[in-house]
Amino acid sequence: VWARTLLLLAVSAAAEDPHLARLRQAAQLQNDGRLAEAVPIYEDVLRQVPNHPDALHLSGLAALAAGDAVKAKELVERASSLRPNDPTMLSNLGEVYRSIGDAQTGVALLRRAVAIAPQDLGVKRNLIAVLWDAQLYAEFCQASRELLEQIGVSLDSPQRAADPNFHFVERRARFDVADSAQRHRCHGASDDDAFRWFEYALKAYPEDARLWIGAGVAAHAKGLLDVAAERYERAYTLAASDTTLAEDQRHAFVLQARVNRAAIDHERGLSELAIEGYEAVLRLEPEHAQALNNLGAALVTVGRHDDAVKVLEKCLEVEPGQVQALTNLAAHWANEGYLERASLLNNRAIKLYLQRDPRRAAGLFAREAFAIRPIVEDAAAMYAARLDFARRVASLEWLLQRRTLIIDDPVVEVEHVHFYLPYPGLDDRPLQEAVARCYERMIPQLAGPVPGLSPEPVRVRRARIGFLSKLFAEHEPHGLLLEGVVQHLPRDRFVVVVLPVASPGRDAASELLRSSADELIELGLNMRENRLTLIKAKLDVLVFADMLSEPMSYFLGFSRFAPVQVCFWGNPLTTGRSSIDYFVSADRMEHPYRTLAGDEWSEQVVLLDGQGIWYRRPSIPEGLPYPNREAAVAARQALGLPQGDWPLLLCPQSVFKLHPHFDTVVRRILEATTNA
Repeated sequence: VWARTLLLLAVSAAAEDPHLARLRQAAQLQNDGRLAEAVPIYEDVLRQVPNHPDALHLSGLAALAAGDAVKAKELVERASSLRPNDPTMLSNLGEVYRSIGDAQTGVALLRRAVAIAPQDLGVKRNLIAVLWDAQLYAEFCQASRELLEQIGVSLDSPQRAADPNFHFVERRARFDVADSAQRHRCHGASDDDAFRWFEYALKAYPEDARLWIGAGVAAHAKGLLDVAAERYERAYTLAASDTTLAEDQRHAFVLQARVNRAAIDHERGLSELAIEGYEAVLRLEPEHAQALNNLGAALVTVGRHDDAVKVLEKCLEVEPGQVQALTNLAAHWANEGYLERASLLNNRAIKLYLQRDPRRAAGLFAREAFAIRPIVEDAAAMYAARLDFARRVASLEWLLQRRTLIIDDPVVEVEHVHFYLPYPGLDDRPLQEAVARCYERMIPQLAGPVPGLSPEPVRVRRARIGFLSKLFAEHEPHGLLLEGVVQHLPRDRFVVVVLPVASPGRDAASELLRSSADELIELGLNMRENRLTLIKAKLDVLVFADMLSEPMSYFLGFSRFAPVQVCFWGNPLTTGRSSIDYFVSADRMEHPYRTLAGDEWSEQVVLLDGQGIWYRRPSIPEGLPYPNREAAVAARQALGLPQGDWPLLLCPQSVFKLHPHFDTVVRRILEATTNA
């Protein structure tokens, strides 16, 4: 920024100054990149006149260009002390303070400069830059808007500034306002505002790679993944050949666009393709922090947890303040049951967000409040953990009554839900309702009916019923629970729509669900895009196979996408929210006192006969049951089991689902079968 102020800075000197012509010559040399020729001229003038303001000023800027910020500060401060009301000197001194990391002092100096010279675009541009560094986003956005007004440009028009000399400044200011609207919601701006302003900016400057990246981010935020992908691809094509950009800028824009494009594949559930994209960026720049973080997150989704930890730790070595890497690593350790380690990482991230952008800390408050240890030592530890969970939920609810915390994208910002809550086998309704109240305050945009929810009456047509889950893949439990229902619902009354959420590395729905559905609508990993998809589906009934197994189903369930919404017993506890009308369970799955009283449910409970499952009859593999003892012995040998005539005991269940009280049962079984 400072380089644009160099030409003829000595113009304010007295006309009789004998050094003026030489200083102008040196300033021109410096602007032409011939710093080594300019510096001796400044030094010579200062030998003759040690307190020459313009020579001190220009010499300080030369020192800054050479990377000596300490010397630059000393020289420009001396110059400014000799001309305390010179806006150019104040502006460049503010830039010097910005370069040494003291943005607050830089802001104070540049505010003074703008007050003295409110029409000076160079001074205002310097103020905008230092406001960003100081994280004063509202003032940053306001100053950028004022600059656009000053040069006669409207955000809601593709018309360029009349003076071509302003086009560079205009492009940056258009980007800054639209970007800060999307990132920081400055002055109440929304994703729609950001999207619209980038649209006009692209019409004005279709050759600008930075604007294409920003426009891609704005489309991405609205869930328009196809549009975002096209814009990222356009950005790195333009950046690679844009000769108006410096080489390092071209390189940075190309890499950023490629990282963002790979993120689209990740959100579509194409994790392996996303991993290839991130690794391609890292081959070009091995320490690209965002690529490292995103690669770590993608590796988690395909089950490569050890690799993910190594990549995320490397990211934090490269950039210790990379907040997303901190939260991704914390999510991994929380899922492994190391809540203390996860909490340390989350709290580091919260402190960084509170310093930089407090609005983005909301999701981490939710993560900390709703974390549950998956496996506990004994019953006492289980009950203690539940009491601690209740305490943290109550604390967050108390905080939300006194402070506004807003989450934009809960699937990304919260990421993990309190899946382990029901396994102690207690009344979960009070806690579920408290958690739901917290989220309804933090994510108000999700609550209630979606726009346009008014399907025509079903009396004159078949009802459209949708079944939604991320666990519909081959051999996934919730798909197995509902396959028979999907297959055998009477088609004279229903159009059956299966809505599987992308499951990276495999088909999102089993072959039977695919072949049985009248319509298959696959959902990705981007919540905004999924909301748009569900609105377009125009369902009469939406059945959530589960609502506490993963974040997409959980958070989609806060909205009403159909007049009737149902939760199946994939997670056997109440949802605790008004957007779900019915909970479907089975008479053999529930104690009569629990369901008849209804106190443990926020929904109306519907009990199916038996277990409420329409199982596929399994095919028996050839050779089973074993025709004789010899065949059984041979099978044991093939499986590598010890030889002998003994019973085999198997408990094929996830460890976190085994209640501590079940330990007593296991012990009694083992004591009764000592030869097992």
